[in-house]
Amino acid sequence: MAAAEALFAQGKFLDAEAAANKLPDSDKYGVAGNLLRGRLALSANQLSVAQGLFAQAQRLDSKNVAVSALLGEAYARQQRWMDAAALYDHGRKNALALQAQDVAASMPYAPFRVDGLGALDRIPLVHARWPAVLGVRVDTGEVVNFAVDLTADQLVIDAAYAKQLGLKTIVDMDLVIAEALRPDGSKFDRVTYSTITEFAIGAWVVHDLPVTVRSLSGNSAGADGLIGAGVLRHFLVTLDVTRGQIWLRRPDDAAAAAALKQAQGAAVKAVAVRFTPAGALVHADGTPLEDELWRQGAVTMDFKSMVLLVGK
Repeated sequence: MAAAEALFAQGKFLDAEAAANKLPDSDKYGVAGNLLRGRLALSANQLSVAQGLFAQAQRLDSKNVAVSALLGEAYARQQRWMDAAALYDHGRKNALALQAQDVAASMPYAPFRVDGLGALDRIPLVHARWPAVLGVRVDTGEVVNFAVDLTADQLVIDAAYAKQLGLKTIVDMDLVIAEALRPDGSKFDRVTYSTITEFAIGAWVVHDLPVTVRSLSGNSAGADGLIGAGVLRHFLVTLDVTRGQIWLRRPDDAAAAAALKQAQGAAVKAVAVRFTPAGALVHADGTPLEDELWRQGAVTMDFKSMVLLVGK
């Protein structure tokens, strides 16, 4: 168990999964085993599986606050904010818990409701290079530039732009941020958790979604915000940086199924990926996704199978 947990902590997700599968039943189905397998399921975007494993761990140890927090996270990632809010250990001032409570209390509709005008939207990029930057609207404001940043979980809004929008603060926290768009890597930063009513990206409008607010001044993309993997996972995404386009489809649409099958057939390679506990998208062995990957061709993000399909 200790070896399997160490592999997970190192971001070696495939090795951790193999080690977890070899555990004796007494460990695999105990509290620690369920937590480990649940966290591995979260990394693979298997949210309902993770929820079931954390729920089993809670049945075995109902007073374990770590178990409750992880079950709350599984609910939150499924946008089940009311269920999530009740499960966090409030005394630890967990930022996601406070955000979940606010979303549950203030939003009349299911968060992350997606409306669109069609099955497919081809959105032009601001430029044909990485990081990908595109024009979006926040809360019906003017068109501003947001950059795709797969190290971010939620939508991130620059603090100065958030002030213009008048976003309310749910909670402020000091966090270590791994900023992909800055050369200095990880840094300590002040982060505010908030919510917005609408996020328009091409023909799609995402309603009622949580966001983080922090200073993005001086980022290399000159962006007013970052579009994280937590937003993109609600779509079937094809990003073609060299041709200057990003394609968004509903993942449950028949056209998306056909597009995914076509991408699988045309793929030069399939890159296995996982989510870190912080929500960053990385290689399945825990190493960061290299910038060069996005310059090799059209990349289709299959969040169900957790692979990036790199086409010609």
